[in-house]
Formats: sequence, C-alpha cells, structure tokens
Amino acid sequence: MQDKNIGVFGYSANKPEFREFVKVFATGISKYNKCFYEPERQYRECDIAVIFGSFREDKDKEKTDYHRFKGEVLREDCRVVYIESALLNRVALVRKNTHWRVAADSFMMDGKFGFRDNPPSDRFDELNIKPKPWKTDGDYVLLGMQLLKDASLFGTDHKAWAEQTVTDILAKTDLPVKIRMHPLTKPQDENRMFAIREFEKNPRVSFSKRGTPLEEDFAGAKCMVSFTSGSGIDAVIAGVPHIAMDCRSMASPMSGWSLDHIDNPVTPDRTTYLRNMAYAQWTPEEMESGECWKHLLDNVFNNK
Repeated sequence: MQDKNIGVFGYSANKPEFREFVKVFATGISKYNKCFYEPERQYRECDIAVIFGSFREDKDKEKTDYHRFKGEVLREDCRVVYIESALLNRVALVRKNTHWRVAADSFMMDGKFGFRDNPPSDRFDELNIKPKPWKTDGDYVLLGMQLLKDASLFGTDHKAWAEQTVTDILAKTDLPVKIRMHPLTKPQDENRMFAIREFEKNPRVSFSKRGTPLEEDFAGAKCMVSFTSGSGIDAVIAGVPHIAMDCRSMASPMSGWSLDHIDNPVTPDRTTYLRNMAYAQWTPEEMESGECWKHLLDNVFNNK
C-alpha cells in the first residue's frame, strides 16, 4: 500500500469551506502515502481518489459542474474514498456537522469503513451519546422520508416507494402510519411527491407537522420504517425498532429488513455497532493529523 499514489480532488466539493478540509485531508494522507491535492477541475492519474460527497446519475444534478466532475472521477480506473455527512450527532444542515464519514468504495453500508469485531469505546464515549432502551410499545408506525433526489436512494423512485410502502404497512398491521418528511424537503418537492397526499383521506394515515422534533415523533412510534434514511441511526439510538428497506442503509445491521418485523421487532445489542459508527466519522483535525487515514490503512487497505 505504501507505493500507492493518492489523489485528493478539491473541485469535488461544492463549497469553499468543504474544499478546505478536503485539502487538509491530503496533509494527513501524505504522512503515510504519496499524495497530491488537486484544486482545479482536472483528473490526475492515481491509485485511490478522494472526493467530497456522494454521486448520483441525474440529469438535473449533473448540470452542476462539481457534481459532473465527480462522475468523471468515478469512471476512472481507481478506487474511491468518499467524504460524506456525519452518522452520529449529525444535523440536517450539512455545513454544521463537526464530523464526516469516510469510507472506501461507497458512502453507505456497502462501503468499507474499517469496522471491527471488537472496536474500542473511546470515540463513541467522546460523543456523549446515551442510547435509550429498546421500546416495546407505540401508537403508530413512523415512515421516515428522504429528499426526492438523495444519492442514497440509488435511483429508486422515492415517491412510488413511499406510496407502496404505506399501502403495505396498512395491510400488515392495525397500527396507523405517521409520515415524516425530510426536514429540508422543499415545498414544491413535497407537493410533487404526494400523490401520497391522497393518503390524508385515510383515517389511519397522518403527517408529522413540519418542524416537529424527531424525538417527538419517536416518542409515540412503535417502530420506524425507512429506505436508507440517516434517521434510521437516530431511531436505533432512541430505542425505536427500525426496519431498513434497503440493505445499504447505515442502520441495517441493527434493523429488520421486512415489514413482518413491525410486530416482531429486531432489537439487538448495539454496543459494537455504535462503536464502529464512531470510527466511521472523523473531524477535519483528525483528517489533517493522519489519524483518519491510518484507520483506513490498518482496517481497509492493508487488509485487501
């Protein structure tokens, strides 16, 4: 691995402040590998490319040049390391996150984060997160929605998925369904999404009021269902049994994968999972120091 050349591509980031910590990541990588930082819109040959953010094949999004550039990097003959939004203690406004997930080959659970069988507790302890006991009751099934064109949907028609999933939940259980929109959903997207709004005519379906804290929706939920929403991790921490409808969900190891689990919830021990999640995200300072890259070297690249 020492002979590998690492390219860090600043142009993949959509904001100057993000480009800055992409740049300092190159400093940390250079302590262990040959590494260059490329700020301009050009690909340079490398064995591993580091980019900021995820990528989706979408004509509208590809009108954004930085996003189109990421697609060009991904089509090159190199492995890719992704820098993406936080997993634990995350906030909806991405720029306010203090930590960033870092993984090879994918930015979701099919990526390589360097998970271990017995990870130490130090990083998770520093986050001061107190998981709640698993719930055993609740008044409704909470459906967690995502942004219509979120890259973690992997091209799935989210509107069609939501409509079918609500229908299936209503057929599986006598519990009502509460639909929670992503907090950053634009009103015009919400209107486009909902032919599902037709469900408002069903007395067993309700919508969470915009601005309702996630914790408030969790309080009455027997379980939560989502596709790959990051709020699935929040549910796991809050003790709300979660059903991940796609195995690439970052909450999938702690989740049921079928609506049959509404009445038979999956409630595993979360200790190892949460410790690994803490080792899947890093501060810009840890990227610059080389600590993040050393973790990937020890647990991803040098194991392959």
